[in-house]
Amino acid sequence: CYANEKHWLERLQPTGIVPTLLCTDDQQQTLVTEYVGTPVTRETLPHDWETQRDRLLLALRGANCRHNDIKPREILVQDGVFRLVDFGWASCLDQPIPDHYPESLGCKWRCPDGLDDAYSFNQSIHSVLSGN
Repeated sequence: CYANEKHWLERLQPTGIVPTLLCTDDQQQTLVTEYVGTPVTRETLPHDWETQRDRLLLALRGANCRHNDIKPREILVQDGVFRLVDFGWASCLDQPIPDHYPESLGCKWRCPDGLDDAYSFNQSIHSVLSGN
């Protein structure tokens, strides 16, 4: 997961939807990123969350990235801005999901028809708003 996380953080850096990668240690498999807030809650949900969601999903598509594991704790908010974290299970949109990826990805926010970032993002926000 370390190499995958590092790859996607570097690739998505120009989009502004991920935290800045400050340093890495390949031997220790350690990544240090800037602080980008806390998991989204009803109180911290940006008023323009739908616009931010669309920008975030467009950035993922533009980088040929499928996060595969979007859930509320991986949608961070700081100063009213979303950032997405935890790309350890991300994959290329134009390739099948690797066979070794666990079936549990996405947990209760997973699309019944497979991995779908838009579905998982929307389910995450619905969960936050409904308190589930």
